[in-house]
Amino acid sequence: MNIIQQQKEARLFADEWQGKGYEKGETQKFWLELIQKVLGNIDYVACWYKKAAETPYLFGEIRQPDTDMLVVPKVSSETRRYIPISFVSKETIINGSALLIPNATLYAFGVLISNVHNAWMRVVAGRLETRYQYSANIVYNNFPWPFSGRSVLGNSVAEKNFSGRSVLGNSVAEKNSTAEKIARISQTAQAILDAHQDNDRAVMAAYGFSTKMTESECIAELFKLYQKLTLIENNKF
Repeated sequence: MNIIQQQKEARLFADEWQGKGYEKGETQKFWLELIQKVLGNIDYVACWYKKAAETPYLFGEIRQPDTDMLVVPKVSSETRRYIPISFVSKETIINGSALLIPNATLYAFGVLISNVHNAWMRVVAGRLETRYQYSANIVYNNFPWPFSGRSVLGNSVAEKNFSGRSVLGNSVAEKNSTAEKIARISQTAQAILDAHQDNDRAVMAAYGFSTKMTESECIAELFKLYQKLTLIENNKF
């Protein structure tokens, strides 16, 4: 298929699918038709089906990491100060409502749960109704990470967060008194908030940001850093 034929097929394909299709039910059909009709790669599709038919008891694609990972929800309430991010074991199957980061470190965890990353997310993420819709391509891949501070981030904050969650779970299960439950949960929530604030200060120090900086000022500095990083990347070519 030459470029003129491909352009013609692309227009026909776009017209055929315009305003049509049920995302959850017809995603596979959409991509297969795109590969076959527009890209002209019929052999790939046939080979894929033939290979998948050899193991009908398995998923067609296996993307499960063989390491523990960080999990990020794709959609999170706009009322949250911090989107919930957590480590899970490699035995956990992540469904389509979340994103995963394999081989993640405590350093990455510390940066991602920080007010700096959450401020970036609030500006560049999409929306599902009014909720934040986290995107790997838009939010995560474009996020400008700090150049320094790896050694000071992550460990103590992660330990505080995990121990806080553990205490929260245990106290609710073990305590009978409603008043004791509320008091213990409040203490745990405050401990987690304190850990977040400690982490925020550490991450801001890694960027060289002042803790008196407003969120708008933080975003402005992040975009300056993003521009600097893209210029460096573009100059490589």
